[in-house]
Order: sequence, then structure tokens, then C-alpha cells
Amino acid sequence: MSRAGFGAAVSACAARLSAAGLRKGELVAVQLPNDVHFVILVLALIRLGAVPVLIRQVLREHEVGHVLSTMRPSALAVPVRQEGFDHLAMGRRLRAQHPAIHWLLVSDASGDAELGLGEWNVRDLCRPAAERPDTADCAAQERRRPCWRRAEVG
Repeated sequence: MSRAGFGAAVSACAARLSAAGLRKGELVAVQLPNDVHFVILVLALIRLGAVPVLIRQVLREHEVGHVLSTMRPSALAVPVRQEGFDHLAMGRRLRAQHPAIHWLLVSDASGDAELGLGEWNVRDLCRPAAERPDTADCAAQERRRPCWRRAEVG
């Protein structure tokens, strides 16, 4: 990836996160492997003024749940699977237990994971703008990937 491509990816990711409703000062828990998408996501969060909360990958549901209870992030970023552990299943359980988490950001190397409502592939979010339509364009979104908006709380 060129320097210009990297900068474009950070800008596009920040724009998508902003269009989705992520705001300055909000926390995002990040438990991703060290790869280029991790760096792009963290820099995009910083550019927005959101606060990345980095969580070690060796921590499991009990420990991560404690961090989420304490920090109350708006989103949680996890890989699908890392070293045989199913982070996606853990992330889904934790999201269900912590109502402050509106979005689950999933780093899916294969692109094969079936993502549900409020779940987004980090690799798609980190693509330069020319490679993916803006998430704010709801009409262009596939039905299985609805627009990424904060759920209304009754």
C-alpha cells in the first residue's frame, strides 16, 4: 500500500464512521490483530476524535466484559477467529450483554462471515473511497448490510 493509498484509506474509514453516527469523544473497544486494518481503524478513530480502547487479544469474555462494563464503548472491534478462538461469537454475546455497544466491527480476512444488523467488516470500512460506496447511501446498501445507524432507544 502506498503512502497516498494509506492516507486515503484512513480518510475513507473516518468518513464512513462519521456518516454512521460515531462522534467525537465516543469510545471504541479494539481487540484486533496487528495488521494494516488495525492501524487504519485506530488512526481513523483518532482523526474523528473518537477514543480507541485497545484490548489485548489474549483476554477472553470475562475480562473483556469487565472492560466494556467500565468503559461503555459505542463499538467493539474483533477478528472473526484468532488462533482457534471464536472472537466473533464472543463479540456477539458481549454486544448483547452491553447495550452501550451499538456496532460490532469485524475483521474478516476471508470475507465469508455472515454479518448481521449493526455488524461491519473492518476491511470494507478501511478501503479507499473509490473502492466502496459510502455507507450513508442507504438505498445502495444490500439488505443484509443495512445502514449503520445508532439504534433508537425507547
